[in-house]
Amino acid sequence: MKLTIKMIAIFILGIVIILCFDGYLSMQREVSFFEQDMKKDAAVFGRAIAKPVLHTWERDGLDSALELISEANREDNPVKIRLILLTECEAKLRPIIPQSELTDVAEGREVQVTRERDSRNGLYCSYIPLTQNKQVIGAIEVSESLSYLNEYHDATVTRIQVLTASLVLLGTIYIALFGYLLIGRPLQSLMERVRAISSGEMRQEALVHAKDELGELASALDEMCQHIVRARDELQAESNAHIDALEQLRHTDRLQTVGRLAAGIAHELGTPLNVISGRAGLIAKGSLPPDLIIESSHIIKEQSDRMTGIIRQLLDFARSRTPKRHATELRILIEQTIKLLDPLVRKKKLQLDLTSQLNDLRLMLDTGQIQQVLTNLFVNAFHAVDVGGHITVEYGRKLGRPAGQQSGEDQVYGFIAVNDDGVGIQSDDLRQVFEPFFTTKDVGEGTGLGLSIAYGIIQEHQGWIEAVSEPGHGSQFTIFLPLDEIEDAQT
Repeated sequence: MKLTIKMIAIFILGIVIILCFDGYLSMQREVSFFEQDMKKDAAVFGRAIAKPVLHTWERDGLDSALELISEANREDNPVKIRLILLTECEAKLRPIIPQSELTDVAEGREVQVTRERDSRNGLYCSYIPLTQNKQVIGAIEVSESLSYLNEYHDATVTRIQVLTASLVLLGTIYIALFGYLLIGRPLQSLMERVRAISSGEMRQEALVHAKDELGELASALDEMCQHIVRARDELQAESNAHIDALEQLRHTDRLQTVGRLAAGIAHELGTPLNVISGRAGLIAKGSLPPDLIIESSHIIKEQSDRMTGIIRQLLDFARSRTPKRHATELRILIEQTIKLLDPLVRKKKLQLDLTSQLNDLRLMLDTGQIQQVLTNLFVNAFHAVDVGGHITVEYGRKLGRPAGQQSGEDQVYGFIAVNDDGVGIQSDDLRQVFEPFFTTKDVGEGTGLGLSIAYGIIQEHQGWIEAVSEPGHGSQFTIFLPLDEIEDAQT
């Protein structure tokens, strides 16, 4: 409706300007025609009576001429006729106009004079000289009040005003009605459609069926929504496929890690199985006293619980699950991961230390995903060091800034650093360690996806991984994770 009101205002303003301009020109033209007719009539009437007056004056004298003039003046006639003298005479024979302005009349020429034209008391006077023996002895004065002209002027102005007001009223009604039907209502429908689009509703159609530009706009809008819906569905399908593929890669990486753990875990399960087998054999012979039977039963249960815990840890790590973040104690998560890898640590006789200046540091994490990242980093460190090597894990808070962020100040992040004293990484290889399928291991020892998947997981946690290494002096991989409100509230 706002657009309709603006259109009405602009249209009415244009009508008013055009009508006023046309009315002004028409009024000036008609007033000019009225004046010309008045002057023409006065001249014709003056010339027509000049000859009889002059003949009567010459034959019967001035009084007879004045009497003739008096008879010619009728009470209902707005035109007044007088016989005037151009010499010193009594007042009734003097002209209305000062004689100084009638020098042309004294020389035998007709004169037209308008007095006080803009006043209600204005007069128009026409003077026709009376000549005798080539001498001007007087003149016929024809005068007419300009009140009729002013009344005509006022009537013309009133007529133009009424016409303008009528056209403005009719134009307003016409434009308001058809403006709403042809513009206002379709635009309202289009605005509702745009609001629906902004709220995410793409499948509703714009209810505009006009065969004009607004109808074409509505059709184009509907077509655009259809394209957006198709593109959104395709993007959603591609995103879901990408997520599924990524989760499948992560699950595959976990299973590969499980395979590497299998040898160590099999050895780890061998000892409790031997104990269980031996104790069960003693009980089966039936030669043990009751107290030793009870003791052997307790030992068998302890070893079974130990194996159950090892197997449960392995299954929890290998199981595929939907990512879900919750408040996680960082130290406990790292200790659980170290415990899971304990068979590999003891098999290679490694020294694995966990250090921190903090007792508690809780972050919003997906524990399964972060455990997968830590496992990849630990296993890579195991491969990098020799038998009896040293690996240090440190966590806490540290100032940092994501790589590639040029502006802004460093902020405090939670971090986990894995250091080893292994062979290190060449500088050319260090730039590619997070690229998919890049690996420096021998064939069959790795797919090159571990660090790439770890990098993606940390990015999804709004963090990043930094790698520092020097050949022969070991490597350090540092995970940076944003602090959250839970952690801040406890510090």
